[in-house]
Amino acid sequence: MSNIKKLAMELSRKETDFAASTYAFMERQKKDMSSINIDDIVSKEERPFFNERLEHYRNIYKKK
Repeated sequence: MSNIKKLAMELSRKETDFAASTYAFMERQKKDMSSINIDDIVSKEERPFFNERLEHYRNIYKKK
């Protein structure tokens, strides 16, 4: 795999992780999330990773 492809994949995962963190934080702030379609944010391929990270961040924000 080329370095550029590795970098692109790493950036994509960081963006997905950030989206999950932001989503969980907004839930914690009791923001209305009903208008947000996750499929518009992450691809089908990234969805399992997004869900994993979302659960992680939800657990963190519950403790606070």
